[in-house]
Formats: sequence, structure tokens, C-alpha cells
Amino acid sequence: MKILFSIALAVLASASNPATQNVFQSFEVALIGGSIVMEDFVTGRATTDDNSAVITDFEIYATPGNQLIDQIDACDGDECTFDLSHLASGTYRVVAILQGGGNFGDTVVVGS
Repeated sequence: MKILFSIALAVLASASNPATQNVFQSFEVALIGGSIVMEDFVTGRATTDDNSAVITDFEIYATPGNQLIDQIDACDGDECTFDLSHLASGTYRVVAILQGGGNFGDTVVVGS
């Protein structure tokens, strides 16, 4: 699925001219979405929206702060489970990395 994004960037012109100028840029990006859900307190499942997509890795980020704290090998399929039992209870962002580029992610709660 291709979605056209319009991005508005505010750019300061210069120190001598404090006026702000709006610049608009458009580009197309092919997106493969998916879902990440927790099956229990420590086990999650990621599923792509395209059964030909391959999940190669999971990246785990601490929240808040978005600091990468772990990387886990995935099953190299379109639906993979992952175990977060080694993490302390809390809120994390899990990102599924796709073969050939792209990713999808969601915020999950571990241990509650």
C-alpha cells in the first residue's frame, strides 16, 4: 500500500530576517503495517499485514526516552512470538524489523 505523505517544515530564514517560511515536501513511501500484542504478561506476538513480509528482528526501547535496550532475533516469518521475561516490569516500545527495510511497532506493558 502506498500512502502519500505531506510534510510541512518550518524553516527560519536567517538571523537578519526572523520571519518563518513554510516549506512543503511530498514523497511516496510503501508501508507494510502490522500489529504487536501481548499474549500474556511476558510473551508477545507480531503479525504483518502482508504475509509475504518477513520479520527478522525485534528492537526493544525503554519508555520514556526511546533508548534501545535489547535486540531479539525473530522467526523470519510474517507472524512471530517474542519473550520479554528478561525485562523488568514496565512499559516498552517493541519494533518489528522487516527484511528489506521497513518496520512497525507498538507500546507494550510487561509484567502487569
